[in-house]
Amino acid sequence: MQLVAFQTAFSDRIDKSEDTKLHSLIKDYDALVRQIARTVSYSVSAGVEIDDLVQVGIAALISASRTFVDRGEACFSTYARTRIRGAMIDETRKLSTLSRGVLRQRRELNALRNRLSSELGRQPSNAEVAEAAGMSLTRYMQAIDMQQSVHICSLDDSYADNNPYFTDQSPQADSCLEFKMSSEALAEAISTLPERQRTVLQLYFVEECGLAEIGEILNVGESRVCQIKKAALIALRCKVAGWA
Repeated sequence: MQLVAFQTAFSDRIDKSEDTKLHSLIKDYDALVRQIARTVSYSVSAGVEIDDLVQVGIAALISASRTFVDRGEACFSTYARTRIRGAMIDETRKLSTLSRGVLRQRRELNALRNRLSSELGRQPSNAEVAEAAGMSLTRYMQAIDMQQSVHICSLDDSYADNNPYFTDQSPQADSCLEFKMSSEALAEAISTLPERQRTVLQLYFVEECGLAEIGEILNVGESRVCQIKKAALIALRCKVAGWA
């Protein structure tokens, strides 16, 4: 029991120490984060609010503090500046495909969602947010879809062997060989049919003539053409059954 109590007290002390370090880190570099946010906001036209960039910058700052290794080559402030600016630029690129109106609507809906979450003590449903925003559920879902930014990445980063978008759609060699052999077998079987049956198949399947039109060409009735076609198909099935 004493060991458990010691471990709990030690863990609490570590958590408090970590929180103190993070608060101190954010306080020391808050001015730098805001300066970079203003610079990035003025240099791009993505319509991103400075406060949003500040939040991205703070997250990058915390991440940088955990990954920085002092090798005597660069100080932490230089390393953090690079990471913060890179994170902000990545964020503006994600949002560059959205108009200012869509970005403004997204901020308003996010603020409304946060307010409802505080009032309800839970995450609100889409229907509840739509009702509070004075929208129908369909229109609200359409607005959410419009707020999804386009992510651009290289083919090397997005490639995966199991991704159907990268599947070779050309027929395989064995399929090509099988198709060729079956075509030759079918052509040979057709060549053994009586001339009238070959003519009916040619007019019906190749020339795409109707039964009545074929009957006029052969000077027979439509029902007789149907009988000839049926007899030809039965004969073909028998001839190619062995090959299959």
